[in-house]
Amino acid sequence: MGCLIVSGIKFYVLAEGESYPDPHNDNRYVGAYAVFPFEGKWVAQKYFRGGRWSDITERRFNTENEAFNFTYEYAFLPENRYKY
Repeated sequence: MGCLIVSGIKFYVLAEGESYPDPHNDNRYVGAYAVFPFEGKWVAQKYFRGGRWSDITERRFNTENEAFNFTYEYAFLPENRYKY
């Protein structure tokens, strides 16, 4: 697992089958996103209150980079910035 923190938002890159991390484990949480491979494509998800991870798009990505870039841009759109 890799983790990048930007402006308090955690971006996780998980290996296929790897468990979701707990973004609250270090008390430095503003929001969290994860990208991971599933059935040959990459999935982008967001962490919501109550411990629920959900897809932020129905789209599946061909590469890790494509999924991460989409997730990063999504996280910093004005309409998504403070919805955690």
